[in-house]
Amino acid sequence: MKCVIVNLRGGVRSTGTLGCANVFEPLGVLYLAAYVEAKTGVAVRVIHQLRESHDDILTQILEERADLVCFSVLTPTLDASLQMASAVKGASACTAIAFGGDHPSGDPSVIEDPSVDYVTVGEGEEALVGIVEAIQGRRELATIPSTRYKLDGRTHFNPERTPVDMNDLPHPLRKGSYLESSRVGGLMNPFMTSQKSVAVVAATRGCPFSCVFCNNELMWESRVRRRDPEDVVDEMGDLVDRFGTNTVFFTDLTFNASKRYAIDLCQALIRRSLPVQWYAMCNINVIDKEICSYMAEAKCGKIGFGVESFIPETMARGKGSIAKDFAFTNEKLALANESGIFTKAFLIIGFPWETQGMYDDLAQALHALEAHEVRIGYYVPFVGTAGYERDRALIDEWDLRRWSSLETPVVKNGNLTREAIVANQEYLYNAFYHSVAWRARVLSMAQRFPHLEPAVRAYMENV
Repeated sequence: MKCVIVNLRGGVRSTGTLGCANVFEPLGVLYLAAYVEAKTGVAVRVIHQLRESHDDILTQILEERADLVCFSVLTPTLDASLQMASAVKGASACTAIAFGGDHPSGDPSVIEDPSVDYVTVGEGEEALVGIVEAIQGRRELATIPSTRYKLDGRTHFNPERTPVDMNDLPHPLRKGSYLESSRVGGLMNPFMTSQKSVAVVAATRGCPFSCVFCNNELMWESRVRRRDPEDVVDEMGDLVDRFGTNTVFFTDLTFNASKRYAIDLCQALIRRSLPVQWYAMCNINVIDKEICSYMAEAKCGKIGFGVESFIPETMARGKGSIAKDFAFTNEKLALANESGIFTKAFLIIGFPWETQGMYDDLAQALHALEAHEVRIGYYVPFVGTAGYERDRALIDEWDLRRWSSLETPVVKNGNLTREAIVANQEYLYNAFYHSVAWRARVLSMAQRFPHLEPAVRAYMENV
């Protein structure tokens, strides 16, 4: 039996004024491939779209003559995935097609498409193993967890399963070409031009916080599952030995969801002293001086914070209980900066209640924000999230290919046109990056921490 897992490129990679996009390997797909091979012995081919056209990807799929073709589907890649699945079925009607990932987990009704035979909901390791075994005749379809499938002209849905123990997962099925094409963009130590075989590592799955725009509970769950810190470091050591990796992005939704675990992982990294710098996303509410100190010693090069907004109504209705005011946020950003770690603030605009006056106030705040970078994206209420249930009636852009937070506003605003919101994105970027304080803040990192000088110089020269 042969199995292929396809990951198509979707969305926009530009991050606006003085921004650089991250480009990463498809970690979730690589975990699926490793797990299926380990549990079933079936060879899995991963096809990850980098610069190839859709026609090129389709040719690769058809050349495999696989028994099962799986698509990892984001909302912007849904249409292309369905078109490709139809073409595969047209060429080989006996080839089974499975859809999984973010979009099918929020909208499993994609099973109704005639080209789709299976849809997995949530994390897919156990479900995909079950599908492979069912195709082999070794398992009944009714026993496959969290899966929709077609049988006897009807659609069936099996209930959710117990999430996989992360310590039972094999390391992802890496491919050197994917690592070589990956980069952590923006202000990072090391800068993009000095990064080698950039890898994505997951120490945890899940997040305890409930943001209305996040699909965490669809894919994972609010309970955080953690790997043994030593196994995480072993994986990073293997990346160094096999590929020469010197930069890692931790894909954990909230690296510091548990202070104790974050410190344990940092201590394991400190003991091993690998030649690897890394980037992680943290919750600004629970960051403190002790964690920052450990992260810096463990060679953390950058921390991203989901600040989201300083607009009071947006903080209350969009982010919820973990949103904090401007002074608190700046205090926490300063802790990381003082530890020699670059900081990036992620903000969201385009909520239906926002006004020009709110954006003017936000621009004033950005003049003085203590971060080194910002990313300003649009609010996208992805299918299945709390935001989708609340704001579905306000969605006025149904071309799902454009459902990227950096593509276009998709929700109608009664106060501002779509063009005005797009213009405000650039206005807010300029408020941050064109301020005198921003340049001084970045340059001061090189002055206070000499090891950061090459990264700061390269960033200023290239970006």
